Amino acid sequence: MIKKLSLLLLLITIVSCGQTTESKKTAQSPSSGTPLEAKNSTTPSASATSSNLLPAIPAGWQWISGGRARIAVPPSYVGGSPENLAAIAAQLPEAGLDQGSLVELLGRYVGPTNLFAIDRTTLTKAFPTNLSLALDGKPQAKDLDSYLAGAVRELAGDWQVQQQEKITFGNRQFAKIRAVAQKTSVAVTIYITSDAGKFWLLTFTSEKGASNSVAADFQQIAASLRSL
Repeated sequence: MIKKLSLLLLLITIVSCGQTTESKKTAQSPSSGTPLEAKNSTTPSASATSSNLLPAIPAGWQWISGGRARIAVPPSYVGGSPENLAAIAAQLPEAGLDQGSLVELLGRYVGPTNLFAIDRTTLTKAFPTNLSLALDGKPQAKDLDSYLAGAVRELAGDWQVQQQEKITFGNRQFAKIRAVAQKTSVAVTIYITSDAGKFWLLTFTSEKGASNSVAADFQQIAASLRSL
């Protein structure tokens, strides 16, 4: 039903399954934080809704743009259009890789997206924190509720959905999904919002042990989304 989301999830699954055993051990070590997996699984509520004023962009954050949209990201993020991976790679000297190898590495995380960014402080982790923004220009769903339901169905099987809700920032409403991979150390947080009959998919990928401050950054980034 949701082709772009399916492709993004497939890419995330392939990349995360391709981690080496050593990398997985590192990702699950105590220094990486406690995994967010719930011991007692419960059925997420689809009716949860919250409303917030449009938050101000924090000091020091920067705007990045690509593919008819722009978002504000923390200073540790580097990104832009996936067509400019070489320019993005040039801003990541801490990766300790030559330009060609780094472009190849970044390419593993870039799916059918309009905009891509990665958190430079997580480059040494088994799965670096990154985001992708994609526009579904030919959705079958007619409204946010039906798109949310379809997205949850797409996640079934390989992912465990832990949270789904609707959030309003200013005059824009989002559907939010939080899910963890069943077989790897990866988690995704997906924000979906409609735009003139189309749908933006903002997907954040991180390790399961990401801190609460990272989740707060995700929400702040989503709230900043602007169509161009």
